[in-house]
Amino acid sequence: MSRPHTPPTLAQGRVPLYQDESLEPLLPAAGGGAIIQKKRGYRFSVDALLLAALAAHYRYTSKTKYLDIGTGCGIVPLLLAAVHEHLHGYGVEIQEAVADMARRNCTLRGVDDRISILCMDVKALPDRFQSGSFDVITSNPPYRTVTSGRINPDAQKAVARHEIHVTLGELLSIVAFLLRPKGTFFLVYPAGRCAELIAGLRRVRLQPKRLRPVYPDPAHTARLVLVEAHLGGGDETVLEQPLFIRDQSGEYSPEMQQIYEGRLDTMRLRTAQGSRVGA
Repeated sequence: MSRPHTPPTLAQGRVPLYQDESLEPLLPAAGGGAIIQKKRGYRFSVDALLLAALAAHYRYTSKTKYLDIGTGCGIVPLLLAAVHEHLHGYGVEIQEAVADMARRNCTLRGVDDRISILCMDVKALPDRFQSGSFDVITSNPPYRTVTSGRINPDAQKAVARHEIHVTLGELLSIVAFLLRPKGTFFLVYPAGRCAELIAGLRRVRLQPKRLRPVYPDPAHTARLVLVEAHLGGGDETVLEQPLFIRDQSGEYSPEMQQIYEGRLDTMRLRTAQGSRVGA
């Protein structure tokens, strides 16, 4: 893992902060404080916040076994740990420099005794853990196939955006192996690949129970879809009300504003008002 020759400073007197990194504010209601991010290269986006908000409604207990695949700087487990004191689990990241940053973020946030960062290939997870090891898995995977669009010359961005190390089908098979029966998988994915995603989920017995489309604003089509899937179970799927990032005036929608403030448990999946879709 190469680093700038300039010695690191200490972020808040606790962990190294390198020249190519910055210390940035975290969401206020998620404990405030700060998080380390790259100045350039991989940086978490609104997708990760939406995924954390989606997964925050799960009732975590001291016995819940949790895993985040493709954890990046650790943002999703860090946010969940801030609002769920019982959350314990792992974040998996294949890139050594990014995994190191995630570990330092866990130390900085005071949750390194609850969240362990593993630097490893997701395809090696079935060798590390037994089948059915986890109750909850989250993932914000690469959105593009290697044949779709220009691959970013920045290695960190390329791995985060393109299926360089793992395809969608491989990821779903691994998730199905690692989840216990009736276990829950939370995922954020491009709306344009929704049909492929649903087919892939069902191929490995991951039943999409709830889908929520995410729109940039009311004038545009959906960009993302938030998915809650269970391993096994019935075929019925609930299509939830849409989530708008911004309203017609260009301001953040009230729900999105709450998410940015760190009030992650405000995203309640509105089953009673959703549309039920048969298999």
